[in-house]
Amino acid sequence: MRKGAVTMIDTPALYRLAGWASALAIVTFVLSGIALAIFFSIGEPWGSINDALIAATALLLILPILAVDRIAAGGAGWLRPVTVIAIAGAVLMAVGQILLILRVIDLNASYVTGGLGLLPILMWLIALVVLGLGAHAIDPAIGWTALAALATIVVFSLIAVVTLGPALWVASVVLLLVLSGWMAALAKDLLARAPA
Repeated sequence: MRKGAVTMIDTPALYRLAGWASALAIVTFVLSGIALAIFFSIGEPWGSINDALIAATALLLILPILAVDRIAAGGAGWLRPVTVIAIAGAVLMAVGQILLILRVIDLNASYVTGGLGLLPILMWLIALVVLGLGAHAIDPAIGWTALAALATIVVFSLIAVVTLGPALWVASVVLLLVLSGWMAALAKDLLARAPA
């Protein structure tokens, strides 16, 4: 190998790792929701635990983002910029959560890093809808669950504007379930693409 050459992970290994990362992201995401609920009941350290689990979830999404880019590489040249900014968004979200845990930034600043990190990931979710339901470059189940996730995020956001009461808690649980379903569809497809 020549000096300075970049070694890419082979495709089956990427799909396998990305599938397991998606599955583990479900676990970290659900645990983050549980930690957040406990935090609102009894306080710290559960808020920091939630922040750490959100950071882990964001970082775990990087491998699936790369895997989808590899899957669609032949027919979706527009996906590469979306992939790059989605990875940057995941990293920004994770770094913001870690800086919040370390008290380098406050909660309001973490809303900025979290929001700015989330926007490119939402763009990637839209790309999954296009790839799954329009271009048929990935399993349509990923497209449908990504569409359901986007719709649930919109409904959740509208409820959050109106109330912080029980309706928001119900919407939070629904959002958690829908996003977990999307990550499960992603994990299933990626693991199916990796030979045993």
